[in-house]
Formats: sequence, structure tokens, C-alpha cells
Amino acid sequence: MARQPENLVLRVLKKIQETQADIQEVQAEHSAQLKEIKERLDDVEDGIVTALGLATQANIRQGVLDGQLDELRVRVERLENRRR
Repeated sequence: MARQPENLVLRVLKKIQETQADIQEVQAEHSAQLKEIKERLDDVEDGIVTALGLATQANIRQGVLDGQLDELRVRVERLENRRR
């Protein structure tokens, strides 16, 4: 009879170890998935920064070109007024 409680404890301990191993396996899978998600988010962030940078550059360039075009219009008007 002394062995029966010991066997019950060993059985429970074995079950706990199996459960712990399952939990560790799931945790490892989740860690891998989170790592992949983080890498994807980093790529998305890089893409957004690049897109915003390009859009900003385009807006600045457009502003410069608009300014230059306005200056040229004024110069053309002056030249046309001189001819008259």
C-alpha cells in the first residue's frame, strides 16, 4: 500500500511534465509567429517611411517648380509689356 500513493504522485508529476512540455512547445510556436509578425511590421514601417519621404520630396519639388513657373510668367509678362 505504501507504493500506491507514490505511484499516484508520480503519475500526476508525469502528467504535469507532459502539460509543461506542451505549453513550452506552444510558447515556442507563438514566439516564432511573433518574430515573423514583427519582421513584417518592420517592413511595412520601412515602406511607409519611404512612401512618405517620396511624397514629401514630390511636394517640395512641385512647390519649387510652381515658384519657378510663377517667376517665368512674371518675366514673360514684363518682356511682352516692353514690346508694346
